[in-house]
Amino acid sequence: MSTPREPIVGISLRRAQHTFRQALEVELRPIQLSVPLAGILLSLGQQDGMCSAELARRETVTAQTMNQLVARLVKRGLVERRRHATHGRMLTLHLTDAGRQALADGLAQAVAVEDRMLRAFSPGERHRLVSDLERCVEALAPDEVRPSPA
Repeated sequence: MSTPREPIVGISLRRAQHTFRQALEVELRPIQLSVPLAGILLSLGQQDGMCSAELARRETVTAQTMNQLVARLVKRGLVERRRHATHGRMLTLHLTDAGRQALADGLAQAVAVEDRMLRAFSPGERHRLVSDLERCVEALAPDEVRPSPA
């Protein structure tokens, strides 16, 4: 097999994502969050009241992993479980006040890391980068999960 003459975009994307995640893990550590825990808080901040299975799909982890992560958040008082209003056996997940504060703190750290990562980019270049990455997602996403045009 021959070596490609140009860099493979997927490798650069993976390296950028991995490096961003490592930097974010360092920044989240003092507030006792990890990237997966912060992701759950963010998802619940966007759509409070999801069930664990729905959250697992959204965060692309197994149901077992999600249950372990949620248990940690519940134990810390950041998330609470409630019975679903119409499906008595189903439990929904909700941010507590402490969870909303942890989310705000985590978002502040994520913005700081993102700003550090993009400090060499002009505002126009930042916009273009996001636009180009979204085009990549749209090109590869199955039809049923493609974002609707804004």
